[in-house]
Amino acid sequence: MRLRLAALAILLAPSIPRPVGACSLAAPNGGPHELDPAESSDTVAPGAVDVQVSLYDGQRERGCSQSTCGDLPPAVHLVITSSDNRTPPELLGYRLRVVRGQPPVGSQIPSEAVRTTGNLIYFNHSEDDSFDFDLEVRAVDLNGNLGPATVVTIES
Repeated sequence: MRLRLAALAILLAPSIPRPVGACSLAAPNGGPHELDPAESSDTVAPGAVDVQVSLYDGQRERGCSQSTCGDLPPAVHLVITSSDNRTPPELLGYRLRVVRGQPPVGSQIPSEAVRTTGNLIYFNHSEDDSFDFDLEVRAVDLNGNLGPATVVTIES
């Protein structure tokens, strides 16, 4: 499973926007989740989310020379899927909230609902970090309806 997620990250990396000349991955999500006023009559919440957690230990990005680019930082990868009665899966947002423990120091866990990039949300951490925390993940549809919480334990 780790190998499959690492391969997914390598395949997705070229499609993630980044500044010109940069050799690191951009923001750890697919951007902010935005509501659609056309969906204001939707009162049905999305379904429960399925979350697969993987720890990515970093790997030199393809196309970067050793003299100009370092290894990609270690990261926590969340592969998230859910469904809704009206919002297509690729337009669902996800709200993340730490409910127990401490996430890695300096990690950028999004505080607002975000979209995934190819079902992936990730946040970086230091190689030296030791962590053990529970993360609540909820789907959000285009009207802002929140689905039920799924809690996953993430530990290094």
